[in-house]
Amino acid sequence: MYLTGMGGVGKSELAVQHAYDHLEHYRGGIVRLDARQGLSAMAAQLVTFFRGHFPAVALPDDTSPTDLPPLCWSQWPASTNPPEPVLLLLDDQRGVAHGYEVERQLFQGLPPRFRRLITQREIAPAGAQVIDLLWLRRDSALELLALQAGERGKGRVEEEESDADELCAEAGDLPLALVLLGARLSGRPDLRLSQLLEDLLAKGAEAKALQQAHPELGAPRGVVEALLISWEPLSDAAKSLGLIIDNYCTHKHAKVKAWLAERPQFHVHFTPSYSSWLNQVERWFGIITERMIRRGSFRSVKELIARIETFVANFNKGSTPFMWTATADSIFEKIQRLCVRISGAGH
Repeated sequence: MYLTGMGGVGKSELAVQHAYDHLEHYRGGIVRLDARQGLSAMAAQLVTFFRGHFPAVALPDDTSPTDLPPLCWSQWPASTNPPEPVLLLLDDQRGVAHGYEVERQLFQGLPPRFRRLITQREIAPAGAQVIDLLWLRRDSALELLALQAGERGKGRVEEEESDADELCAEAGDLPLALVLLGARLSGRPDLRLSQLLEDLLAKGAEAKALQQAHPELGAPRGVVEALLISWEPLSDAAKSLGLIIDNYCTHKHAKVKAWLAERPQFHVHFTPSYSSWLNQVERWFGIITERMIRRGSFRSVKELIARIETFVANFNKGSTPFMWTATADSIFEKIQRLCVRISGAGH
């Protein structure tokens, strides 16, 4: 099944809601893969999911992730006969050619228990089941804006009906843009729709420049404008970005120091070398992403932060310290197997 439509129309949200609404049906699992990152990254995401959820099922350690999907499909655990359905959600697939490559390599040997739901902006292949999402009708757009605008959302939209109508038009009647604008209204009960419309129109030139500088984003103007006015009022702390980087004397390099000095919004944390710290950080973020973020739907950054904090608190109640179990001999054996596999590469 394909969900198609322009960016910001709500394809990903609809796909996630479908997954949530049918959790009882997809008892074999729900896997969400970010299709924008390419085939290799998608295979790595799948392998990470498989190893994280089915640790008792061994996958070869000395095999490239791109060669492992067929093993994942064939060894996917089942407790019933016929086996429980599994949903594969491929989010934001780009290009027909990429779709054929994914079909040929990633889904090779895919059993019928696996159901695919693919979101993409391009037209789906001939013969495929398709739900094509268009922009909202104006009455539906106004209703969504009112719903997102807080307790008095409906009253505010009715009081400034003309400005609300223009606001929806400038946003292209796109759900993503309307949700962002509604969140702005919800956070500012004193903000009039006429002022929000004026702010939105003032971002037109900046949005156009951003689209031209980053055409790969493929975001409609209304969505970009809404993002810009949502970003502008954030505090410096909210605009800061934390980076966790594996350290190999990187922080001592003059060019690195100069680059960071010019970008105070970047807060870098260097992990100690040779201690697998970064692997554990990646694993932790993977757990949060797979078990909470990708399974959720959040109406604001504040709600997302609160949900993450709750998840971490509950997770820590049953967590245990990481224990390194690999022996030196087993590590050397893996290295030797790897050297044999790449011996023809000139190493």
